[in-house]
Amino acid sequence: MRYMGGHRRDSGDNDGEKAVCFAPSYNITPGSCLVYSFGISTDWSFDDAMAGYGCQVYSFDPTIKLPDHNRSDGVRFFNIGIGVDNQTLIAGAEERQFMSLGSIMDMLGHTNKTIDYVKLDIESGEISVFQALMDNPQRLLQIKQLGIEIHPMKTYHELFYNLFVSLEYLGFTTFDAHLVSVKGLLYKHPEFPGRNFSTCYEMAWAQVENVYW
Repeated sequence: MRYMGGHRRDSGDNDGEKAVCFAPSYNITPGSCLVYSFGISTDWSFDDAMAGYGCQVYSFDPTIKLPDHNRSDGVRFFNIGIGVDNQTLIAGAEERQFMSLGSIMDMLGHTNKTIDYVKLDIESGEISVFQALMDNPQRLLQIKQLGIEIHPMKTYHELFYNLFVSLEYLGFTTFDAHLVSVKGLLYKHPEFPGRNFSTCYEMAWAQVENVYW
C-alpha cells in the first residue's frame, strides 16, 4: 500500500492522500492503468501522482468552473460530475451537468474496461451515488479499487454501515481507513471520552472476491 497525492496542512496532518494497493494481483501497470477521479476543488495532487506513476487519469468536477481540457498528457479533465443519473442541476446562476458512472464509462469508450482505481471526494454525494450503484452493481464490479472520502457527520453512521456491508457483499474489503484530523471536524463521544471522532474519513477498498479482470 502507498499513499498517493495529498498535501501537508499547517497542523502537520496530510490531507487529500489516497491509499492505493500495488500488490501484483491488482496489476496496476504503468502505461496501461486507468484511473477515474471525482472531485477536485483545488487539489490535483492525487491525479498528478497517478499520472506520474504512468496511469491515464480522467478527472471530473462540475463546481470549479473549468472547461474540458488536458491538464497534462496523463490527466484529462471533464466539467461534469458523477451522479445518480444523467441530469443538469442549477446551483445559483450556474448549470452543472452530472452523469451516472455507467454513462461516463460509455462516453469514454470504457464500457467493457476494467478501471484500476476510482477516487470519490464529492462532499457527501457519495451516499446517493453508491445507493444507485448498489441497485445496478455490474459497473461497480468493473473497478479494482475505491478510494473514498466519506462524510458520516454525527448522525449517518447506520447509513454508511449499510453501504459498507453492501460493498463487502459485492466482494470488496477495506484496506485503509483513517479519520481526517482537521480541527473543525473532530468531536468527542460521551461513551468514548478518550477517543477523537471525525465527521470525515478517508477509506479505501479493494475487490478481493468477484475478480473479473
